[in-house]
Amino acid sequence: MVTMYIRRPSKPCFRTAVPLLAGLFAAHLASAAVAPWIGNPGVTATTNWSDTANWTGGVGASANDVKFGGTGSTGDATTITSVVDSDQNPLSLQYSNNLGQFHMTFIPAGKTVADMIY
Repeated sequence: MVTMYIRRPSKPCFRTAVPLLAGLFAAHLASAAVAPWIGNPGVTATTNWSDTANWTGGVGASANDVKFGGTGSTGDATTITSVVDSDQNPLSLQYSNNLGQFHMTFIPAGKTVADMIY
């Protein structure tokens, strides 16, 4: 009597695709810089997002992790602290100011803030 074993073919496509996609995603995240906002109403020349002087290190918002903390915040929720004066594509956007500190970002009609992950 002859015994035959039938082996199912492995799925190399799936086994290759998962590590490949994970590597590409990690490389995408590793390339982003942190862009802390340092623009300050009434102190800096502008509060425009396109003005690289308003970002630590002059990195700008596009393709970076944007962070708004205590710097540039105000004590009221009605003062505009930053203006999106051109389309921006940050990787992430975080507002982490303390109690009693406010950031008001003005996005005029026709301007967009959209993420970079599709």
